[in-house]
Amino acid sequence: MYSNNTMPFKSTNSSADIKTTQSDEQQKEFHKKMKFAESVAQDELAGIIFQYIAETRKTGPDLEAILELMWQEAVEESERVIKNGSLKRPQLSKRIDLSKADYDLLQGNIKPEDIPVKNGSPIELTPKKVISHKGGRPFREYVNQVWLPNGLNITIFPCKDKNGDKNWSYWCNIIRQDGFDTSDWDQ
Repeated sequence: MYSNNTMPFKSTNSSADIKTTQSDEQQKEFHKKMKFAESVAQDELAGIIFQYIAETRKTGPDLEAILELMWQEAVEESERVIKNGSLKRPQLSKRIDLSKADYDLLQGNIKPEDIPVKNGSPIELTPKKVISHKGGRPFREYVNQVWLPNGLNITIFPCKDKNGDKNWSYWCNIIRQDGFDTSDWDQ
């Protein structure tokens, strides 16, 4: 026998709804903090990678100026080099070893109260976690959107040892984005 009752299973004033609302608010707050923490960690890791590529400890506009000059030199070189009947694509490239990079990118870069807490412990975002999360795609997309000028992309490839195992080393490349012939860093 079926009921003709069309009432919802939950009443709108139940204690379960109040708990759910509190839980929803806690989840929203966690996700808000997590998004902020991820962007801070991604900024820190991007800065580290760009310092490796530029072989400098400089930051901010000084680091960008060095990378821009390096890019212009790579463009000039690519215009001189002919490889397999076509021009070599300009790129800046560096192998980066993160095998010992187990430190928290958030430490000292974010207020303790802004660090998301999961299961009673503050979240730690290490370089390894940031660069490998979801195959590195969120990190690459963030760097391309926030750090690099239009027309350039970062690509990151995990290196493998002689046994074919990943070893926490990565080739990091700044390359021209498909469909672009120039960027703001070009002369």
